Amino acid sequence: MARHLPPGRWTFHGTARRLWFRGDIRTEYGLQPEEVLSDGRTWRTSVSGPKRPLDEIINQLADDYRVSDVEANVPVGTPTLRQSSASFDEGFPSASTFRDQSVRRRLHLDEAHATSRGFGVIVAILDTGVDMDHPDLKMRLLNNGWDFVDRDSDPGEAPDGLDQDSDGQMDEALGHGSHVAGLVRMVAPGARIMPLKVLNNDGLGNAYAVASAIEYAVSQGANIINMSLSFSGPSVAVDRAIGLAVSRGVILVAAAGNSGIYGPLDYPASDPRVLAVASVDANEQRSSFSAWSNAVAISAPGENLLSTYWN
Repeated sequence: MARHLPPGRWTFHGTARRLWFRGDIRTEYGLQPEEVLSDGRTWRTSVSGPKRPLDEIINQLADDYRVSDVEANVPVGTPTLRQSSASFDEGFPSASTFRDQSVRRRLHLDEAHATSRGFGVIVAILDTGVDMDHPDLKMRLLNNGWDFVDRDSDPGEAPDGLDQDSDGQMDEALGHGSHVAGLVRMVAPGARIMPLKVLNNDGLGNAYAVASAIEYAVSQGANIINMSLSFSGPSVAVDRAIGLAVSRGVILVAAAGNSGIYGPLDYPASDPRVLAVASVDANEQRSSFSAWSNAVAISAPGENLLSTYWN
């Protein structure tokens, strides 16, 4: 069955061999430019007009000699099954509990910190945003974060009371980004954190926002880019952004996925240029929810982790 565009506007991104927004191309396909990536050639566009088959429009653009590639704006979200985390599900108990939890011993953090605490390193976190006023985070947060969801300079987390994925729950992903930031803070207390919001409070986003955030992180001097998220499929725009980051010596890290099965990892963890991270339990065995394959680069504790949370 063909997928159809709803009436109104739909978002694509593509790359032009020639000038992408020549008047004849815009008129022919009903394209409206929205944003462009730093390469100056990859645009996010919308299509106006009556309902039309999505695949038909993409195929027409793909066959046009003036366009090198085009794709629908691939959805992205947090992993489908949440890891068991006391902080994420029940709130943040106390700073002392956070500092003294057993995972610190399992990771040999005291020994690691005798060598390095991460000073001079910038970690960009692409997620739901971060609680900018959290007492355990605010001194390590950079002021150049960005919100690629609302397109403003405030990447902070806050409830909006909306059920944006129509699943009967509101703000179910709120706190996810703060949780990840707290784990970075625990492992590398000297590192600076660049919060980049690419997911809404229900944990949903799109490929163009992620590609934009990767490029932004590179331009702002990030050394590491963390992506605890997964796509419904690969993205050309994100692929190019990853290539840019790798060419600048930036390390990219992504969740392997929470499918619980052996096989292809979630994208972008499936990209060989990205370090895929799987989860292990307290006995250093694979977590039941964690995806796994020979492509996993790192396995790390991923259950019952206490961390910071939106407050």
